Amino acid sequence: MTRRGRFWLTLLLAAGVLGGCGGSAGPTLPAPFPTASPATATATAAIEPAGGIVTFPVAAGYGGAFAYSANNAGSTARVTLVTTTDDIAELTTQSIPGTPLAAFEITLSQSVTFQDWRGLLTTITIPAGIATSGRTFDEYGYDLTANTADGFNPGTVNGQTISFSVSSGPVTLQNHTYLLVLTAFN
Repeated sequence: MTRRGRFWLTLLLAAGVLGGCGGSAGPTLPAPFPTASPATATATAAIEPAGGIVTFPVAAGYGGAFAYSANNAGSTARVTLVTTTDDIAELTTQSIPGTPLAAFEITLSQSVTFQDWRGLLTTITIPAGIATSGRTFDEYGYDLTANTADGFNPGTVNGQTISFSVSSGPVTLQNHTYLLVLTAFN
């Protein structure tokens, strides 16, 4: 084969190989979760017998709200609220599925029965740096005092706010420390 023939043959083979590299790309995966700086914030609030909302303090861009119904709380019922991104896995001996992003702790000063149960976290706000597209978010509940898992609740994403479904019926929370862990899945 002549030099010119080898050149054209090489060029055709290269074009065929390069042409085979085209086509559709696979699905685009969300970027990895950015690691939040370890942060913890604490607040206290009253539990009003008529019902209301208590807001978790913001830590590393994470915050939350607990909307609660009318209840039998006395005038001295208080709640301590903690938001943290520090050592989440060590907060409970239970297995935490997914990628833990933040934890929300609530401690009641006395046992309270709520007429309608809406869940310990009605909404969670996440930092702007967390991509929500293509991801699911759940909250996992634990009673740290009794060392028991209390189940999970899938979230509905709207921008940087994750909402959790509500249920009805009376629920009594003991004067325990409860933990809710926000986890995410790609």
